[in-house]
Amino acid sequence: MRSWLPGGLGYLVLLGTVAFWWGGLVFPVILGLIFPEVLSGSEIYEALNPERDGSLTNGVSSAALLVLAVLACLNVVVGRRRAAGGIDWLGWVVLALAAIFLVAEEFDSFIFKGRDIVAVAGQEAHWLLLTSPLIVTFLIAISHLIYRYRKDRDFTFLMSIAILAWMLAILHDGGPDFLLERYSWIRTMKGLLEETLEFSGMLLISLSAVIALGGKELGILRRRLLVSAVAGSLAIVAVLGILAGTSAFGVRLIDTRHDPGSAGGFYVALHDEMSAIQELRGPEFPIKRLRIRLADQGKFKRPMSLTWRVIDGGTDGEFLREGRLDIATTDDLGWRSIEFDPPLSGLEGRRLGLQLVADVETGSHIRVSATKANLYPEGRLWVNGEPTWPGQSLQIMAYSPPELTRTKLRALWQMLSSDWRWPAVLADLTVSLTLILVVPVLLMVCGWHGLRVGRLLSGLR
Repeated sequence: MRSWLPGGLGYLVLLGTVAFWWGGLVFPVILGLIFPEVLSGSEIYEALNPERDGSLTNGVSSAALLVLAVLACLNVVVGRRRAAGGIDWLGWVVLALAAIFLVAEEFDSFIFKGRDIVAVAGQEAHWLLLTSPLIVTFLIAISHLIYRYRKDRDFTFLMSIAILAWMLAILHDGGPDFLLERYSWIRTMKGLLEETLEFSGMLLISLSAVIALGGKELGILRRRLLVSAVAGSLAIVAVLGILAGTSAFGVRLIDTRHDPGSAGGFYVALHDEMSAIQELRGPEFPIKRLRIRLADQGKFKRPMSLTWRVIDGGTDGEFLREGRLDIATTDDLGWRSIEFDPPLSGLEGRRLGLQLVADVETGSHIRVSATKANLYPEGRLWVNGEPTWPGQSLQIMAYSPPELTRTKLRALWQMLSSDWRWPAVLADLTVSLTLILVVPVLLMVCGWHGLRVGRLLSGLR
């Protein structure tokens, strides 16, 4: 009984860890993005955000890293006892040092008082470039470990998947952002995938270290299991993609913003009863939602509001829709939504105008974000009846309805085919999501077979 008790306790810890991370973080956030009216993924993600120092997930991640460091150190000791070559146990030394470094990185706010470890080494250097020698050294050491244990198929497989997960996490963290900086839901997915891939790699490497300690295969590598796990994960990813694309995702039809990294941003200050009109060209598809961006303007004493109107003809014409956007004193300014029920339709090619009229206290104003580097040439910006310089525009986005329709599918296809980066983002999301869905299956199977880990480790005495 004593021989399997450590393995049984370890399995329960592993089961609780998987339930916490995947059940409490991964799936709620994904479902919250697809069904925001049912579950707000952004609120959950902020509460459990593993990138935020001091969060519960940050502590769980750090604990997993500590366990990994301990297991790597045990393999150093056992490797020397078994008279393995120095270069063999040196790989475990590199792994232990990497785990310790990442633990320090998790707690950088406590160690460096809020300053990032890489920022301490060089304020201007990009962290991926700065740490590339360490990453290369780590990969060489791990590659040698995989070669060293190549006859142990379980070890080789789990370690290879773990390294793939870590490399994808590094690319998500330090690689090019593609379209991520322009789409908030993709930014949320990027952070979630990065941290989950990193956490998955920790757990898989830890299991590989346990297998190396035991010196025996657990027999977890089963072709039927792997095929079923991968096929099931791909099916889940496909279902999630279809739900996101056809039920919750609104295609962006109008975008008057400049690139986030470029210069040219400014704001239009609207005092009481002042107005701004942004001319737009009616898109081919119905408009369900317009979003405008308000600039930060510090504290204000009483609630403010914007009266908005959609004008047929640009600056003069019939009011197609109008309403009021209230802003409370406690609101965080930023992107605000204007919903159309029913959606605006039948506007293809027509000149439209979005008018904003401020209702604020005397001496105050509302700042509306604008750009001098607009790539949207379909209309001018007017402030109090006067045209501004060509190329200036309020920052506005318009979206199609989220419901699945024939026009929605056409708009979605046009968006995906409009930029080569979209297929790259979708491929990245597919591979990453499939991997983080396969990992829990592998962990559970490894943990179940690992009930014998007590007997395996007993041979170390």
